[in-house]
Amino acid sequence: MVLRSFGLAAAIAFTSVFASACSVSTAAPAPAGGTLELTWTIAGTTDPSACNQSVVDSLQVTITDVNGAFFGNYAARCADFAIAIDLPPGRFGGYAKLVDPGGNPRTTTIDIVPFDIISDTKLDVPIDFPSSSFE
Repeated sequence: MVLRSFGLAAAIAFTSVFASACSVSTAAPAPAGGTLELTWTIAGTTDPSACNQSVVDSLQVTITDVNGAFFGNYAARCADFAIAIDLPPGRFGGYAKLVDPGGNPRTTTIDIVPFDIISDTKLDVPIDFPSSSFE
C-alpha cells in the first residue's frame, strides 16, 4: 500500500510541475501594416528606354521613421517604375536615387515627403527624377 501511495503522490507532483510550466499568451497581435507604393518617372516618363539612355540599373530607397532614424533600404529595377514596400502603421519619410549597375549614383538624392501608413491601406507616392537631377 505504501508503494501505491508513493506512486500516486509522484504522479500528482509530476503533473503539477509540468502544468505550471504551461502558459497562455494573451498579448494582442501587432496591428496590420500598410503598403507604400512608390512610383517614379525619369523626366516625366516611364519609358524603359529612359533607364538605358541614362545608364540606370535600379532605384535605391531608404525609409526613415518620423524622427529621421533609419528604418530600411529597398531596391527595384529602374524599368519597373514602381516598388511596393510593406510598413507598419506610422509616419515615415525617406529618400531615393537612381544608380548604375555598379551601385554608383546616377542622380542626386530625391527626398520623399513625410507620409502616413495606415493599417490595411495602400499609399501611392510619386517622385520624378528631372533631367537636372542626373550627375
